[in-house]
Amino acid sequence: MYGGRADASEDEIRDVQRATWAGLSAGWEKWDSVIMDQLGPVGAAMIERLDIAEDQQHLDIAAGTG
Repeated sequence: MYGGRADASEDEIRDVQRATWAGLSAGWEKWDSVIMDQLGPVGAAMIERLDIAEDQQHLDIAAGTG
């Protein structure tokens, strides 16, 4: 069931999800720089603690605000 309807189409679900994300994006735009300024040092410290060798790489899959 989606949005109170069990028969919602893929297009309807996509449209509702896009509208939801669009409604939230203004907040991200407003606060992104503040949040990233706060999180930046934490991320840098975590990466430093990984002690990555010159021939290694890391992948950050949970960074940012959106």
